[in-house]
Amino acid sequence: MKTFDVVVVGAGPGGATAARYAAMSGASTLLLDRRREVGVPVVCGELTSGSTFPEFSLDSDGPWVAHQMGITRIVFPEGKILDFHGIKLVTLHRDIFEKHLVEMAMDEGAEIRMNTTVRGVTDPGETSTSTHETNNDLSFGGVVLKNGEQVRAKVIIAADGVKSTIGKSMGMVRAPAIRDLGRAMKYIVRSKNIDQSMGQFFAGEEGTQGYAWILPKGNDTANVGIGTLGGTRTFLRPALDRFIEKRIPGAHKESFTAGCLPVTLPPTRTVWKNVMLVGDAASMVNSVGGAGIRNAMVAGRIAGRIAGEYVQESKPMSYLEKYEKAWRKKLYPRLRMNYFIKELMWHSETSSKHFYPLIAPMNRIMNMVPGLLSWIQNKQHM
Repeated sequence: MKTFDVVVVGAGPGGATAARYAAMSGASTLLLDRRREVGVPVVCGELTSGSTFPEFSLDSDGPWVAHQMGITRIVFPEGKILDFHGIKLVTLHRDIFEKHLVEMAMDEGAEIRMNTTVRGVTDPGETSTSTHETNNDLSFGGVVLKNGEQVRAKVIIAADGVKSTIGKSMGMVRAPAIRDLGRAMKYIVRSKNIDQSMGQFFAGEEGTQGYAWILPKGNDTANVGIGTLGGTRTFLRPALDRFIEKRIPGAHKESFTAGCLPVTLPPTRTVWKNVMLVGDAASMVNSVGGAGIRNAMVAGRIAGRIAGEYVQESKPMSYLEKYEKAWRKKLYPRLRMNYFIKELMWHSETSSKHFYPLIAPMNRIMNMVPGLLSWIQNKQHM
């Protein structure tokens, strides 16, 4: 039975970032993922803020950048349109991006095992409140793999997605309720009729409690998808096909993927004993738009650093509670606000058209003040 200081489950942006910062601290780190290949399949809209890259010491013009946009267009039912200028959005090559994040973790010394499914965790034992007790005094558990193998770990970072096996096995999360689980699907499409100058979002498209999107990727291609962020369950793929024919007639569909995402508030606890939850496993997703890449990376960085400090400085297990406080201070206020807006905006199939009067005045103010949106965007990354 092999032992590591830190085992990270899930090699997405959050897990790879957590592994990178844990290994950077000197902790022996193992990154596990059930997929055969890092970054494949790509199941999201591949959108992030341009400010994400410098925040994590990434090249803003790296090969993972597919396309950059300075205009965000929101199209409401009945054809009402709002254009937001000054928001720097980037469409990723998500597979290349994830591979690079994993390579950064490996460069710091992390090991990785793909095609490895985690079945659950073993109990690390009861924590002690003694200030004299160190992690070396504690019995610690680890993860149990599908093949029966066990890997011991002082810290487990669960970045294993919306239906987190680790979170459920520790009793930290439950299977998501239907109303708290969004669904999305997308094609990569090719057409000369794609407007490459802007990211476009179509609120309430095809009667969904959600939106459709066209996110250009350059070279006459775009990530085009549709998602429902409410409780309705409609046949999304036919709706997406109709949307593409309506908005980009004659477009060639090159690939198709689908997935789900959490659209609820994070659980009460994201730390229990020696386990920390990161990213979708902890519902760290913008409930309005479904974005979660940067949030997962921010939480992963915090978790990796604290795990490394815990191990290297022989702290008591209660030290891991710092993660709870740190990520909530950084991310929770915005997550809570987004959830509130989502509950207002997506409470019915027709509610999105009533949201236009609320957003239109804000749109005018922001476009009248050059640099305001850029300032707000950068403020989020401080």
